[in-house]
Amino acid sequence: MLQSNPVPPEPPIENRCPECLFLKLEGNPIWTDLLNRDYRQIELHLTLNFHEEEVKLKWGSVWFGLKRGELRLRLTNARIPYDARNLNDLLTLLVSKDIKTQEGREHQSNLGGSLSAKEPSLKANATEKRTTSRTESFQETTWRVSTKGSEEEPTWVFETDDLFLKGTLPTELLATMDVTAKSCRVEATFEVSRRDVYFSRGEGIWLNHLSRNKQLVIENKLILWWLREKLTPYLSRVELHYD
Repeated sequence: MLQSNPVPPEPPIENRCPECLFLKLEGNPIWTDLLNRDYRQIELHLTLNFHEEEVKLKWGSVWFGLKRGELRLRLTNARIPYDARNLNDLLTLLVSKDIKTQEGREHQSNLGGSLSAKEPSLKANATEKRTTSRTESFQETTWRVSTKGSEEEPTWVFETDDLFLKGTLPTELLATMDVTAKSCRVEATFEVSRRDVYFSRGEGIWLNHLSRNKQLVIENKLILWWLREKLTPYLSRVELHYD
């Protein structure tokens, strides 16, 4: 058993392009003896959000997204076996939900009467009631998630067949980590390469005066610049320490 205070301070999180990718990693010890604060394992919980990132330029704006990326963990005095890893499958996420309501009126008439020898009578009663119809529409996206790497350096690969990754994964169990000694450390980085970046759209005067081939040349240069300035050596980084 490990006797220590495994609750770390607020982990340093670096999201260099938080609109394109927001990453958060948290660890929860699994206590074997709560009174003596003994533990052998730590559950790692992941929060991810993918979206487009706008880059403003002098002559307009361009938007980037990610088609693919890798979450790499580097562990010190800990390991994550393959059978302790989650998020290794297709994930379907709700991107947006639209609710439309429409009010109307419902008319109802009742006709009744009585027949007697003296005076027949006929009465009509009309009622009106407000009604509301509700229509919901959903937009979903699918991520493909796979895992690779060693027990000390596990990796999760996120990719999509859509134009780019989008949607939110809210605090899901990523893995259960076995702690082998004190001073456990987790470094998590989300890394992308040139082919993982998708130029989604652009706007500005320059788009109206250039051929598509010249636009592609500019797009590639912008992606390379963005890759060098924002994505190298990583897009996001988190550290967890357990002393």
